[in-house]
Amino acid sequence: MRATEPLRDEHRALLPELAALCVAADAVGSPAATAQLDRTQRLLERHLLPHMAAEEAALDPTIDRLVGTTRR
Repeated sequence: MRATEPLRDEHRALLPELAALCVAADAVGSPAATAQLDRTQRLLERHLLPHMAAEEAALDPTIDRLVGTTRR
């Protein structure tokens, strides 16, 4: 198994959730907007932000080492 496989698996699992973001955007201005926007907020807080933080923690040091950069 490649080191990036868990992140790739998570990306695949998040695809339906990302599609829900489009649904929420389309719902703005309609009666369904509040429920869709609440769902989107939960998705961002519970899934996407932790996912991004995990990616940064796992990948950024390796990328920095490979390209010779440092992040602050």
